[in-house]
Amino acid sequence: MLPDPRLNLFFRVSPITGRKPRTWRRYAMALVVWLNFLGAIGRHWAEATQRDVEAFKDWRLTDVRNAERVKPGSFDTDRAALNTFYTWASGAYALANPVPSVPTAEEDERQDEVIGPDGGRRSRDGLRPAGARRRQIKWMLRAAFEQWRDIGLRGYGFDGLRIPGWRGVNEDRDAVFVDGLYGTGLRLQEWRITP
Repeated sequence: MLPDPRLNLFFRVSPITGRKPRTWRRYAMALVVWLNFLGAIGRHWAEATQRDVEAFKDWRLTDVRNAERVKPGSFDTDRAALNTFYTWASGAYALANPVPSVPTAEEDERQDEVIGPDGGRRSRDGLRPAGARRRQIKWMLRAAFEQWRDIGLRGYGFDGLRIPGWRGVNEDRDAVFVDGLYGTGLRLQEWRITP
């Protein structure tokens, strides 16, 4: 397989340029594994089909010939990386995106629906591994956060009074730390205070 400069452009001019280096590494690894898979089956990345992506999923998760099978969550990251890459490549090079995504209600015409936890109907993404966790980000309102901080970290009761016998050794430090996390929206790894 010969080098293709179009692949390098993905990391220079696509929306990935705004992501963290850790995401770059993970997406680069996913692309390397994908390209190696395509090389093994004799297909160029610009000619990949949805069937190739489904075969890749099977190979990554269940094929006994693959000694380095991965868990569903890892494949879900691979799928996101490939979708991001092919979404960019489809605009840059007029290629079809072979990574199937969840169809809209009009597209699937209520085929392959599942009942969600709220009782509503939603489409099931056929490429998403059954064992992959859904990333459901939930936001805590400011009042609920302050109540959690005051009760859990500062030793106050629901009545707003200090709990008798409370011995908070580092309560001010801990409260400032979580205030910073909440106020900035940073991840724990990103909110490190270095001396």
